[in-house]
Amino acid sequence: MKPTDFLSLLGFATLFVNAWFERTGRALPPSIKAEWLTWGGLALVVIGLLARVPDLAKAAGARRMKYGSNTLVFILVVAAILGGINWMANRYPKRFDVSKEQRFSLSEQTRKILAGLQGEVTLTYVQRNASSTATAKDVLREYEAASSKVKVEYVDPMKEPGKARGLDVAQLPTIVVAMGERREKILSDGEQDITNAILKLTRNVKKTVCFASGEGERDIDDPSEHGYSGVKSAALKSQYEVKKVVLLQEQKVPEDCTVLVVSGPAKDLLPEAAGYIKSFVHGGGKAMLMADPIEKAPSPNYESVFTEFGVKPGADVVVDASGVGQLFGTGPFMPIVTDYPFHEINKDLKGMMSAYDMARSMTPITPAPEGMMVQELAKTTNRSWGESDTSLKDPVEFSDERDTRGPLNLAVAITVRPKAPAPESPEASAAPTPDPSKKEGRVVAVGDSNFGSNALLTFQANQDLFMNMIAWLAQDSDLISIRPKDPDVHRLDLTMGEQRNVMIFSLLLLPGFFIIWGITNWWRRRS
Repeated sequence: MKPTDFLSLLGFATLFVNAWFERTGRALPPSIKAEWLTWGGLALVVIGLLARVPDLAKAAGARRMKYGSNTLVFILVVAAILGGINWMANRYPKRFDVSKEQRFSLSEQTRKILAGLQGEVTLTYVQRNASSTATAKDVLREYEAASSKVKVEYVDPMKEPGKARGLDVAQLPTIVVAMGERREKILSDGEQDITNAILKLTRNVKKTVCFASGEGERDIDDPSEHGYSGVKSAALKSQYEVKKVVLLQEQKVPEDCTVLVVSGPAKDLLPEAAGYIKSFVHGGGKAMLMADPIEKAPSPNYESVFTEFGVKPGADVVVDASGVGQLFGTGPFMPIVTDYPFHEINKDLKGMMSAYDMARSMTPITPAPEGMMVQELAKTTNRSWGESDTSLKDPVEFSDERDTRGPLNLAVAITVRPKAPAPESPEASAAPTPDPSKKEGRVVAVGDSNFGSNALLTFQANQDLFMNMIAWLAQDSDLISIRPKDPDVHRLDLTMGEQRNVMIFSLLLLPGFFIIWGITNWWRRRS
């Protein structure tokens, strides 16, 4: 044998050794790089094959060699075309996500946050043999492609123990999110966790969402279907601080409250508590006010807060006769909203549905009080009405005399401009300009507190709408969007009999068919 006959064998051996080191996570000597072994092994294989071309031509003969050469040229042309397509794909990558719920694409909120980055963010994935973790690489690649300020690194503690120790990682796998000298460590490659870590690093000022308590409002610590523990969790993920406040104890809305949420008090507020909310908003505060339909007694003090800012809560229960709710197993007292008039809060909710349970209408006062700008947010269909008989005695039917025909507003957004100072003299301008030192107040008024409850928060657009309202009030425009969702787990549950049938089909019937078919063809050709 010639020495060149061993070149191909040596090349395959080199490729095998490189793959073995890669698979086992062992580190190559510092002077040897994995790329060198790969290219060196391929070169030895090609040189070995080329060296045997004369021998192959002699053994095959001129005629066969001619046809073989044509075949080789065809193969090389196809390989060149495929190589060019692959080069173009790597040079100008374009990905299409055809999965359900776009689970392999970044959400609108994540893209907004990445677009607003002021500094470079490094995502370091620490794991043994990190290059083989396909799921994490797919997610991190999306972040890197979405912003030039995001850099992704992979650290294998077996190959780079010093760098891994410098990251102070105690558990694998870990993603270290770094911005400047600040770091956050997460143990998941989910989009929600990565985005929340980036958001935490970019937030220099803590904002607090305060939930009013003491008058039968929804409880943020209640995990039942009527509670607001889901809202609390969503707010914490958006890097807001969350706490309860009792207005009568504080005798005001605390100064550290960025947003005050009053979630459907079961009984009327005392005049003092209503006054605290009005003063808070007129002083530039932001409030989300939710009022459920009147069940037993009216709540004039709480309703006066709404009318103060240009909206009248309806003395009704909204009935939806469109039949859309029946598709989700609900009745006419759970209106489904698909109409969102243009506003920053709901500009990304087109085509999505939000659900409300036992809601009342919110009607803008015309003309609006001075300094108030009221904008509609969510409207029912024209096959709905406001039922004036809140006892809902059967039969519940529309009455032209008592009821209000839809579409009806279930939520409105209000901008409260600072009041202008009174003129110092009669000669002063009759329309003085507002005091620039005062901030504008903001209010979101909703005719239902149940739409944010644990029972309905996960319904299509409910959580996005609720948190967009909070973000608009807190003036966090980058958080007004569609948030990343946890991927659904799709399972196929089979009984023991069904599992046995699948095993028989896949291990016996299907292979047996091809075996019998092959034997039949062989016998037919022989005969």
